[in-house]
Amino acid sequence: MAKARFLLQAVTENDHASVIKKVLDKDLDQLIISVAFAKSQGAAVIKSALARNKEKSSVFVGIRNDITSYQALEVLLETGANLYVVDTGSRTTIFHPKIYLAKKGRSAKAIVGSANLTFGGLHNNIEASSILDFDLDVVDDAEFINQVESVFRHLVANYPQHVLKIRNTDDIKNIFESGNVVDETVTVKQKKPKAPNGSGDSISLMKLFGRFPLPVTKRKVSKGYVDETVVEEGGKEKVVYRPSIGKPNIQDYYLVWKSKELKERDLNIPAGENTNPTGSMLLKKGAMEGIDQRHYFYYEVFAGVGWVADASQAHYERAQIKVHLFTKGVYRGTFDLKISHNTSTTSKSYQQKNAMTNISWGPAKNYIAQRDLLGRVMTLYRRDSIPPEFMIDID
Repeated sequence: MAKARFLLQAVTENDHASVIKKVLDKDLDQLIISVAFAKSQGAAVIKSALARNKEKSSVFVGIRNDITSYQALEVLLETGANLYVVDTGSRTTIFHPKIYLAKKGRSAKAIVGSANLTFGGLHNNIEASSILDFDLDVVDDAEFINQVESVFRHLVANYPQHVLKIRNTDDIKNIFESGNVVDETVTVKQKKPKAPNGSGDSISLMKLFGRFPLPVTKRKVSKGYVDETVVEEGGKEKVVYRPSIGKPNIQDYYLVWKSKELKERDLNIPAGENTNPTGSMLLKKGAMEGIDQRHYFYYEVFAGVGWVADASQAHYERAQIKVHLFTKGVYRGTFDLKISHNTSTTSKSYQQKNAMTNISWGPAKNYIAQRDLLGRVMTLYRRDSIPPEFMIDID
């Protein structure tokens, strides 16, 4: 049976970088590394081991998580190892296993725990791992190693849309330009991406076992602003005091509503040849607890937006709101969207306790009417500015 040792970094004298280099940096028969996040200084720790065992090494790194960097992928690619990035198609369901496995002859070692391929993860953070020594002449030990190898082969073979092999720097550049890895050096001024035309970000939600919805209540968090180093398109660098302009700061907003799984009607996707999309979405109770959908959006979510009575339909009030849109973890831009509310309390819809407020997708429709958003969840956030601003996140 495998021998196990416990490593607790930062509160003992041991660190993951030293242990990992000792285990990996030798001639091996096989090397498998799997991490959620990678930064260049973390990747540098294993660069020598990967270069030494390049054709026998496989590295799996999570992306679409706002942490893994362009520079880290470049470091890993330069070693000649088989490099894969794992894109679940969601920012809220991420690839997260941390495994460092080395096999040589009839023995193997594995470091399994919490340490990512970042400088902090391998040196300074309080991280815990089990260091496992395997004798492959022992049936249980051999079965464990075979299972690890089999699972990662299965990952590559069964999820070709989500587990992408990085073959060259152009592949890294494409991932960066799609917004799924970050640049470690600067915060670049956000450019509004082009609307999808059928060839954009089409990664669907990765089919995984057990998605557990979180119970949702209204919540408000402290608000603030951040100083950012911005590189303008001409290359000039400056520091700006950035409120909710361009890509918003999530700290400025608080959650006001969350949907259930989105359907064709919500996203304005025709369900059949005879179906005409309305261009709008009814705002219902969704996943929220303790709200009356007839009043909640008008009196709370969209309070203070400047409702105006419709001249031709007096029982309707209209307003325009500024919405910052994210889908699948990628910022799509800021849009002026129209909202409507039916104020009639004698209508059949009101008496039946149906939804009375809707949002028209207008200029954001090209980002919304995407089939790969079906089954995802929309979250609506508010910022108490004057007038209020909003953020929509579909993931």
